[in-house]
Amino acid sequence: MYNVLIVDDEWYAIKAIQSGVQWPELQVNHVYEAGSADEARSILAAKPVDVMISDIEMPGESGLELQEWVREHYPRVETIFLTCHSDFQYAREALRLGSLEYLLKPVNFGELGKAVRKALEQVRLEQELDEISDNLQRYSSQWNNQLPLLIERLWQDILKERIPLSPQSLESSFRMYGIPLERDSEILPIMISIEEWKQEFSSRDEEILEYAMRRAAEEIILDGYGGAVILDRDGINFVILYLNKQKEVPQGIKERCRAFIRTCEASFYSRISCYIGERTAIPGIVQSFRSLENLERGNVTQRNTIIEQVGSPAEPKQSVPVSLPEFKELAALFEAGQEEELLSHVRGYFQRISKEPIDLNRLISIHNGFRQMIYSAVDRKGLSVSDIYRRNELNGDSRHVKSLQDLERWTLEMLSIGCAGFKAVSGESDSSVIRSVQAHLQNHLAEPFSRDALAELVYLNPAYLSRLFKKETGISLSDYLIGLRMEKSKELLMNSSFKIQHIAAIVGYESFPHFTRLFKKTVGISPLQFRRNHRILSE
Repeated sequence: MYNVLIVDDEWYAIKAIQSGVQWPELQVNHVYEAGSADEARSILAAKPVDVMISDIEMPGESGLELQEWVREHYPRVETIFLTCHSDFQYAREALRLGSLEYLLKPVNFGELGKAVRKALEQVRLEQELDEISDNLQRYSSQWNNQLPLLIERLWQDILKERIPLSPQSLESSFRMYGIPLERDSEILPIMISIEEWKQEFSSRDEEILEYAMRRAAEEIILDGYGGAVILDRDGINFVILYLNKQKEVPQGIKERCRAFIRTCEASFYSRISCYIGERTAIPGIVQSFRSLENLERGNVTQRNTIIEQVGSPAEPKQSVPVSLPEFKELAALFEAGQEEELLSHVRGYFQRISKEPIDLNRLISIHNGFRQMIYSAVDRKGLSVSDIYRRNELNGDSRHVKSLQDLERWTLEMLSIGCAGFKAVSGESDSSVIRSVQAHLQNHLAEPFSRDALAELVYLNPAYLSRLFKKETGISLSDYLIGLRMEKSKELLMNSSFKIQHIAAIVGYESFPHFTRLFKKTVGISPLQFRRNHRILSE
């Protein structure tokens, strides 16, 4: 629906127009009236108006002067002029000011209705054009916002060979996404290998940090160069540097990679290496990237550094013979619980083989050998692995065999946990383990209770620790902790002037109502009544 404004200093003329035109047929909802240019300005400022029908000759300010103001402030309003004089000068000025029609008084209402219809068609057309323009702007904004993701998906599809790598297909895709490459352009691939997180993160946190690292790579490695930083569909981070027709790889790439490595260590809690490939034409990109993956796979000794591919593409190498540990001797020390001597032997072994050439396949063999040794020793002890180790703690994990250092760290940790576990489950050491747990709980009453954290403290499986504690003390861990907290609460209620709410916090209860309910359930009366009773007795 539309709105019309009639401007005329003669009120009978306004009323005649109001009654002479079939406004509902024109889909006009409101017809506003103004007896002067000032009134018209007030209505235009307060109401939405689509068409203005205005007399030209009015006292004070003419319709032409009003139209000049309207064109400046409300350019989308269509104007129809009415006049008693067929003066060509009026008509020419009206057209100059953007008037759609120029009609003579007394006006023919049929002609005026046609003129209003024509004006409303113009309004409708402009509204549709505005809508199209808004949609184009919105879609353009959405396209620009999504463009980095679309470019990443294009490269992912190229690396997975999901789209043809013909020159025509590539050129079309590059043109569509605004990638400054041509069919004969070359790229320089750089693989970002995340070797170690310096802290424990959830999978979600790691994804967020990797995203931040990719954005940092854009700023540090690609600064001033064309290119993209992507996560391929196998979860590997790559930098793709666009070389176009440059004859040489841009200077300073290694320095930029070093700066990026330092940034990741300082800001993203990670140690990484950058594998720099050789420049390659787009059709050879898949082989080039697979070559970098093979280069990373074969590197088990160098960490936190830059590794350049030199010469022909790297291929998986034949296994390099490396001496294996004396597993029989190590197993005897392990089962006997001689931890210090065992770990000394293991450190010596890893130190010896660090001077030998070693590849990933051999690293996996050593890893599997230690796992099998631990499984066999636990079995000979008549125990289950779950009695000592956490779920999946001994299962194969590629992180433990990415480098010799990682494997050594994992091996020493697993053997230490195993030795502590053997001592804990043997009768002579059960009491000392339980005493350690009890002492820890007594000294950390205010901290949230975590069975897993407590189990880590004594190198035991959480479920096994719970069973062992109940076997030794006759009560569960949680009941023991509640007892400690209630005894401490009673002591503070009797011997201090602390508020009860503060006492609840001291013994580890953030919720005061929960503390009150638990105290009453355990002691039989509320904390307030307990304090009152003991004050009466002391008096």
